[in-house]
Amino acid sequence: MAISMLQEMPNNTLENYDAVSSKVGIESDPPEGLIFHTAAEMEGGGVRIFNVWESRDAFERFQDERLLPAIRERFGGELPPPPEQKITEVHHLVAPSR
Repeated sequence: MAISMLQEMPNNTLENYDAVSSKVGIESDPPEGLIFHTAAEMEGGGVRIFNVWESRDAFERFQDERLLPAIRERFGGELPPPPEQKITEVHHLVAPSR
């Protein structure tokens, strides 16, 4: 079942987001199971990410294999505090071709 995922990182920056995003190849080599991805600056600073994935397993595979290693590299081997995260099952999805 498809899931939507909202992540908020009030203490992060778009500079960090861009570096990690580039390292994982979100645009050049989109992860299997990713339906769409957005990132934006939050009011007052921080980063908000909204994704839709084919399944929770697809996200967890991406997280374990690509995302967490890239975050560790960016932050010198440490992981920053985890994002505030809300995951819900998608009831209806329309993705018109672009």
